[in-house]
Amino acid sequence: MKCTRCQKNQAVRDNELGLLPCSSCQTKESLNTKPRRYPEFTTGSIKDQRREYRKDIIQPFRDGVISKEYIEEYGSQGLSVPKKMIDNAKYAWKDTKGWWNRNKSKGGKHI
Repeated sequence: MKCTRCQKNQAVRDNELGLLPCSSCQTKESLNTKPRRYPEFTTGSIKDQRREYRKDIIQPFRDGVISKEYIEEYGSQGLSVPKKMIDNAKYAWKDTKGWWNRNKSKGGKHI
């Protein structure tokens, strides 16, 4: 039986689930889907603390790209990456809520 999506390859037959799309369609689907975001149940004080100390939770990498926000705050001394990668750093956390207010954060490097 042909795949229901591409109509080219053979569909995968599973004893429990029945007919499934071919393996290439399943691979394409798994690569193109992002994890779903679920509602977060937390207190207002925790949300306020996350905003207040935003710089403390920024990670150096996101999806394989080095974060310019991290380098601006902490420098590149602790990272073992080539200089070319540091020069090509991008703002990786731009899509997070409140990104533009990150300079008001109390967190970050304390001298």
